[in-house]
Amino acid sequence: MTGVNNFTLFAHRGDNRNFTENTLVAFYSSIKAGFTAMELDLVTLRDGNVVVFHDDDLKRICDVNRSVHEIDLVEFKKVFPALLTFDEFADVFENQVLEINLEIKDNTGTLNKISERVKKFKNPVISSFEIDVVHEACRMGLECAYLFSKRYKYLLHRHSLLSRRIHVSSRMILTPLMIDYFYKNYDVYCYTVNDVNEARILKSYPFIKGIFTDRVEMQSQLAEKLH
Repeated sequence: MTGVNNFTLFAHRGDNRNFTENTLVAFYSSIKAGFTAMELDLVTLRDGNVVVFHDDDLKRICDVNRSVHEIDLVEFKKVFPALLTFDEFADVFENQVLEINLEIKDNTGTLNKISERVKKFKNPVISSFEIDVVHEACRMGLECAYLFSKRYKYLLHRHSLLSRRIHVSSRMILTPLMIDYFYKNYDVYCYTVNDVNEARILKSYPFIKGIFTDRVEMQSQLAEKLH
């Protein structure tokens, strides 16, 4: 696994500060920088194709006022040629020794479309803010993680979780309040951490196993800071 002293660093949507997020060039750049763990996002289009894309619409990335659920692959690639389908991503990376976090942005339909091929990856992780998606991934026998942005949502669901792995906003940890009590029985990964001092603080908690970062230079800076 990518990391410093067994602390895993995920390239969040690849090297998204130097290249367009969730694209092949962004993923390759993060690997070149030393990452062996990456995060990407998946959503299903109108025609049933699963693509590597984060947003609900095309406005931020393509400056097009269309929902991802109202467009098909041919139309999407006309305005965003770098768009990857899940299968295109898998063709390149499924045989590589990488920890790949596939965040499902919409629903279990997307999970069902990709589940069999995901099992061919060397070290895949399914994550989602949608509780039912992660429940289903766990039932399929996949490594999975529940995503939380607010502590109250985590507390609401924590006794019904089927996995010990949770991915949480760094704010939930960096605002200490009975941290050990709330999280000590889980494997916690924090997003999105772009400050090396915050990363150092997070690493000091034994239950935190890694972070997601937008900065590929975090790899070397964190190593220097921890030695």
